[in-house]
Amino acid sequence: MAKLTQQTGTGGGRILALRTGKWRIGRHPTNDFVVDHPSVSQFHAELRVADIGVSFQDLGSTNGSYLDSQRFARGMLGTGQTLRLGVIEFLIEVPQAVIQVPQAAVIAQKHANFLEDGSPACQTHPDISAIHRCLKCDETHCDQCVRRAGLLGRDALIICPTCSGRCGSQISTNSKKKKKSLLARLAHTLYLTRPYNR
Repeated sequence: MAKLTQQTGTGGGRILALRTGKWRIGRHPTNDFVVDHPSVSQFHAELRVADIGVSFQDLGSTNGSYLDSQRFARGMLGTGQTLRLGVIEFLIEVPQAVIQVPQAAVIAQKHANFLEDGSPACQTHPDISAIHRCLKCDETHCDQCVRRAGLLGRDALIICPTCSGRCGSQISTNSKKKKKSLLARLAHTLYLTRPYNR
């Protein structure tokens, strides 16, 4: 719990235990913490106490407020600082706020898996060639990973183990054709357009 301990003036040593809420300090008897000294205004300052700390606001006092000898109108108070209202000093104690940030859930990343020959690999078994591709999540799987469903005597539906979507036709296990270079395609086009090839 935060505390404000009066250091000087009549009533020195008094402690104000600051529970959550708003606290007014001043000379007037209706304040939450009455400081009977002529240098302190009737309604000198206001403290707001929350779980994350204690904020201070001067209420337009005649002689001002000071935090560690610097003029102070509003802001947060910290442990070990000295607050002066008029000529009356207070020692501040504020417990350390502990803020816990929940850990974000780790989302598994999908990776495009390929074998050395360029053919797609199974998402679960990266060293086995994939022969099924899901139409819903686009993941590739080997024959061991997929599930089959259907009536007897009919072709079974191939089901994706990841999203339960339907897998499309089998992926060709042949290596992809090597693409021709731009120059090779241009030469082929020129060859086909030559007059004696028509």
